[in-house]
Amino acid sequence: MKLDFFDRLFGRERKEGSLELIDSDKLRDWLEGQITSRKREIYKGCISLIDDIFLDLEGIKTATLELEELECPDEIPKKARKIVVTSKPAFVHGILDSIAVVENKKPSGYDELKKFHEDLQAVVSSLGRITISHGRYLSIAFEDEIDNIRIKSKKLFEMSRELEGRIGSDVSPLSEALEKLDEIEVKLRELKDLDTDRSNLKEKLKRYSEERSDLEKEIDSLHETMEFKELTRTEEELRGVREKLESVELDIYNYINPLKRSMKRFRRFAEVKGYEPEILKNIDRYMQDPVDCFLLDKDGDLEDILMKIRKAIEAGDFKLKSKDREKVLTRIESALNIDKNKLRERHLKLNSLREDLLKRINSFSVNEKRKELKRDLDHLEREVKTSGDELDRIEDKSKDIERDISRRREELERKLNDIEGYRIKINWRD
Repeated sequence: MKLDFFDRLFGRERKEGSLELIDSDKLRDWLEGQITSRKREIYKGCISLIDDIFLDLEGIKTATLELEELECPDEIPKKARKIVVTSKPAFVHGILDSIAVVENKKPSGYDELKKFHEDLQAVVSSLGRITISHGRYLSIAFEDEIDNIRIKSKKLFEMSRELEGRIGSDVSPLSEALEKLDEIEVKLRELKDLDTDRSNLKEKLKRYSEERSDLEKEIDSLHETMEFKELTRTEEELRGVREKLESVELDIYNYINPLKRSMKRFRRFAEVKGYEPEILKNIDRYMQDPVDCFLLDKDGDLEDILMKIRKAIEAGDFKLKSKDREKVLTRIESALNIDKNKLRERHLKLNSLREDLLKRINSFSVNEKRKELKRDLDHLEREVKTSGDELDRIEDKSKDIERDISRRREELERKLNDIEGYRIKINWRD
């Protein structure tokens, strides 16, 4: 059976399928301890390989420096000789510059080992490019020397691959689990902050409830005063006056509305016939706002309009169908016979009474107090709604985070249980 790295660390073999229970508050220390131990073990296991790598690097450097000292053999053809002479400096400097990246930088621990491996990969890649680009021409004159450098470079590549395998072995699952634990702890802090916000909001809503109860009691107490009862009676009287005003205004509207169609048609006729502008303006005013125009009509503008329409119809200038003609004349006659001043006086009297009642209502000190309490209560209701909506948002967000935490915890346990031979169970303590 293949043992996992914990067994190798502690020099013991776990029973297949045994369950290890870890408390969540000790999980970080446990993971960090295992990672540190494993890194130390990995580094120790790589020391001899690192020595071999530096030995090989030194061999490549030595072979390159020896190549630099060699002269191109006389038997090399002139054309090829020129290429060899040109390529050699670029090859030598390229090789030496490449290995200088890691030269004299032997790692002293796991973290330095990872950086060293990254640099070594760059060195291997650079050596490969140089031996292909410049080395192929040098083989014409220095075949053995170039082959020697290629062999050592290939060996360096193989050792780099081996180092990569050792560095990544067994540490990645734990490192990923630690990252997942970091994510969970961030989410737990978010959840804790939301719990604090929730508690604050609930406390605020409790305070609002008490304030609302106090306000309602104060309003009830206000309703029992003689002044408030008098205010209520006055407001009831005001409602009655307003209803009568609306009734009068409806009578005025119903009085004028049947005439509007005839007035509209007559306006077009009057404009064509060149009637004075004032009659056109008066018709426009009555068309736009018949009630207000009627109430403000002190000069008999409406009577003037109606009489002009009647006169034009009777003279045959303003032509209508026989049926419409009689109907319009009847309506005009009826409108002219209505006591318009009586309607205006009634409206004026009711409007004056309405104004007096409003002044009286505003004079009650209890009225201002009632408005103040109503404003306070309305403001409180808005605050309650805002806080309630915020509380709902927090509840929804908390549920989302709790589901997210649960999912991440399952992922973390799966990562730990991917370690062969181990069954890990975490006792989550929120």
